[in-house]
Amino acid sequence: MSYTDLSRLLCTLATVKRRVTPVLRSLAFHMARQSDRLPPKQLSNVLYAMNSLSFPDPLLLEKIANDFVSQGNAIDKPTVVGGILTCMGQMRWRNTSMLEILSEWVENHVNICRTSDIAAMVLTLASVSYTPTNIDSLFKAIIPKLTSVTINRETAWLDVVWSLSVLGKATEEHIASVLNPSFVSKIPSAAQHQRTGIKLKLLNINAVARLSMPAYKGPFLDLSDFKDVIITQGRHELMLAKHVQTMLHNFLPPPKYIRENIQTNMGIFVDAELSVGKNGKPIPIEDFTTNFGEKESSKQLPEGAQKLAMFIWDYRDYTIGSQELTGINRLAMELVRKHDYKIVQIPYYEYNMKAKTIKNVQYLESKTKEAVSTS
Repeated sequence: MSYTDLSRLLCTLATVKRRVTPVLRSLAFHMARQSDRLPPKQLSNVLYAMNSLSFPDPLLLEKIANDFVSQGNAIDKPTVVGGILTCMGQMRWRNTSMLEILSEWVENHVNICRTSDIAAMVLTLASVSYTPTNIDSLFKAIIPKLTSVTINRETAWLDVVWSLSVLGKATEEHIASVLNPSFVSKIPSAAQHQRTGIKLKLLNINAVARLSMPAYKGPFLDLSDFKDVIITQGRHELMLAKHVQTMLHNFLPPPKYIRENIQTNMGIFVDAELSVGKNGKPIPIEDFTTNFGEKESSKQLPEGAQKLAMFIWDYRDYTIGSQELTGINRLAMELVRKHDYKIVQIPYYEYNMKAKTIKNVQYLESKTKEAVSTS
């Protein structure tokens, strides 16, 4: 079968929602080996199929990227750009070469782009936490096109403002438009499965306004209305976090020396909180915690002591096939740092659940000391 025929078969499987893994692997293998190239429109269709089938085959993605980059000048339709950007964001695919070409194309053709295409640009850059080289000129061109009037669906506008907040490009007007009580009151009308995500984004934006925008004079959320928001973890994430926490208990007995599974009013989840004295030895966190800005600590932190926030990163916390964290996770660390915490990161690709206890305890101790000395 030709490259074109193989791609059409993949798209057909996506249309009929047939995720037959052996067939998909075979298709991806043969498509990745083709020497010819698909045009941008067909590449967009293939990417859409891979996204629909949750099948981000790394070799095929590399082939798509190579095909696309070599034809960057051949793009003539904003719908193709918008489609590719949307798939990249939803798949968490951080191909910097493609993002550079797409960013430049959107900037140069902003007047023929639909609002949805421009929004897809912002959402994808935030999702994969990427700053293109033309970020300043790009946003100067596209920000005027993105308003609550041009994007009249509340959830879509919230997504745009949240993405701008992640990228550090949100203005006071953007923030105020979604923290306004009249906007917040429309949340209950959203579909049930959307409500938690919407509330978490509002809490993220509220935290950005409080911690990163000292000149902000607009409204803030009434946090008492958000007490029911719970961030849940997947099975694999829970297994990893539980294993790490069990190892931590060998030198940080809870609850005196460590707090775990913390739901914050910033809409982010912290796996563990601890504190160390100036000599690097653990000290009781229960005396010094503010629960990340929710209350006053019962005691003043001793001179030279530091509070640490630990994030345990599962593979879903990264963009696919890379060691680059997604936008929400980078935002989480940024917000926690604003509360004077040092960050301890435990990535899944470093931590071995099958290793001996002594090895894992030594690794965690070294990561804690490293965070204190380098931050």
